[in-house]
Amino acid sequence: MRRFFSPHQLAHAPEKELHNGGFTDFAEKPARAEAMLMAIGGAEIPADQGEAPILAVHDAGYIAFLKTAPALWAEAGRPRDVTGYVWPVVGRRPLDLKRIDALIGRYSFDASSPLTADTWNAAYWSTQSVLAATHAVLGGEHAAFALCRPPGHHSGADYLGGYCYLNSAAIAAQAARDAIAAFDPGLLILSFGADTWDGDPISHFTLTTEDYALLARDIAVRGWPTMIAMEGGYAIDALGANVTSLLSGFAE
Repeated sequence: MRRFFSPHQLAHAPEKELHNGGFTDFAEKPARAEAMLMAIGGAEIPADQGEAPILAVHDAGYIAFLKTAPALWAEAGRPRDVTGYVWPVVGRRPLDLKRIDALIGRYSFDASSPLTADTWNAAYWSTQSVLAATHAVLGGEHAAFALCRPPGHHSGADYLGGYCYLNSAAIAAQAARDAIAAFDPGLLILSFGADTWDGDPISHFTLTTEDYALLARDIAVRGWPTMIAMEGGYAIDALGANVTSLLSGFAE
């Protein structure tokens, strides 16, 4: 199995984090990745696929913040690593936040994920590792491993937290979806099973009637010639609405 990791991912090394009301040594240490690399016998360095896959998932303002926060923190005379200590309530009204103290609160949900001058580059290369593994699998590999460090699963489109800064899994999923978008079949045959509806008497899926139109629009926007074949579906009273919903998505 191919494995991917960049040495840049080791540079992110904050000193402290806030844990259970007190500051302790940062737990998500570079040593975690070093131990895994030793155990798996090393890894390939991923190719640089740029920021576009990241910006397909994350807010541009948030990405700009990750890049500039350490410099803004230093310019403001703040010592050590960038750490949140105020969290503006942005949902109540629009706020034009400029101070680094407010920005770190705007773009984070905890004080356990400090930023250093190396955090952006480490997180960037973590996503490059996952993109390399994704493309390896899309290219025919049965499986591939991305050693994502820092990790990404707690971060959202415009916030960090839980040791996470860029959501590697979401970036990989979006990149795979864009691979799919490049697929250009002469004909798409769609088997439509309405037994995926949440009220079907013999299955256990949870799609709603409205979901079928949404899914159909996602397919129709590709412009592929599509033949739709009706398959399962056993909630007789709902079948008409579910089929109509699917077809309406294509009609749009």
